[in-house]
Amino acid sequence: MARILLAWELGHGLGHIVPMRALALRLIGNGHEVLIAAREILRVRAQFSGVAVRILAAPFFAEVVLPTRQQSSLADVIWFDAGGHQENVLVAQFLAWRELIAQLRIDLVVADAAPIAVAASRGLTRSLAYESYFHACDRAAWGVFRDWERVDTAASAARAQSLLSHVNSARVSVGLAAVSELADAFAATRTWIRFLPEHDYAHPRTDVQYLLQETTPGLAADWPRPDLPQRIFAYLRKGYPYADRIVHALARLTQCSVLCFHDGLPAEKLRQAEHVRYSDQAFDLNSVLPDVDAVVCHGGGVQILATQFGKPALMIPAHTEQFLSARAAAAAGSGLLFVAKDQRPDFLPSIRQILTKPEFAEAAQRIASANRDGKGLSAVVEDIELQLAQPIESGES
Repeated sequence: MARILLAWELGHGLGHIVPMRALALRLIGNGHEVLIAAREILRVRAQFSGVAVRILAAPFFAEVVLPTRQQSSLADVIWFDAGGHQENVLVAQFLAWRELIAQLRIDLVVADAAPIAVAASRGLTRSLAYESYFHACDRAAWGVFRDWERVDTAASAARAQSLLSHVNSARVSVGLAAVSELADAFAATRTWIRFLPEHDYAHPRTDVQYLLQETTPGLAADWPRPDLPQRIFAYLRKGYPYADRIVHALARLTQCSVLCFHDGLPAEKLRQAEHVRYSDQAFDLNSVLPDVDAVVCHGGGVQILATQFGKPALMIPAHTEQFLSARAAAAAGSGLLFVAKDQRPDFLPSIRQILTKPEFAEAAQRIASANRDGKGLSAVVEDIELQLAQPIESGES
């Protein structure tokens, strides 16, 4: 039996926690002991209720995170969101992770958006990245991604160089040699990305493995008007500023039966209609998605699942990560990207467009077919078992 640490530093929400839970269950089933060091302890505890894991706080010093700034690259994300802008803070987090790994006698670190944890594990134990595309630290990940607006590339490059200097200070402090590239400091031994390559802004990546999304248990599909000719599944986040406008559009879509999952929208924003059913509990998408004509979502995991089932999506991104994947999906033809340009956007014409134009569904079906034999979670578990069988490279640079 091995002791495996699931580490999570950056990002928010169920898009990190749900895949982590699925992996933990597989590893526990194989007889391993699983520990989690996470940034959102209460949400992790809620999702892991009844699962035999130890949940710890990730070494994450929120008070030293800079106010929100334009983040143009992965180096910027670590710089602004993970304390990378201060050498002493980065060194402290590096050492805190290292002490955690050593004291707990961890045999393998599995990282989901945890670049400092991976960097700190060098020379102590093995590491594997299991995450979405946005925080993956492979060699293809370090360029500027905000190409839709003017970016001060010189300033971004200067931050990246300073970040490299800071992480090298951390490495040298524990006897590891300095490195010349950020990927050499932050990339795991192996990287698995829970995404379709067609929806990855940095594709092609040469040193990663792409994974199909896997559905999780949830509520059974209970369509409010199964007699209507079309069906839509919608996922809305309460933090999205136009969630009520989308609800209003769905309520006017009287020829569609609608299932709408939300993460806690207030009751006054849920416009009641006989053809719409709302739930703040997740649905079983394995039973929902085969029967839908289209999906409305912000991007990310639900968007990928929709495409895997050959279903087109209207994508309404709430942040940069979702915008990048939504733009790639729109370029591949499998969905329609909607970016609100005024305070009272009307989403109904775009929803009707994704329902009535067959080219969207045809593109989604082509991508689904191309990835039908893709790898799933079992491949990650097999890779973990393989890594655990290998000796730790203590001389790693």
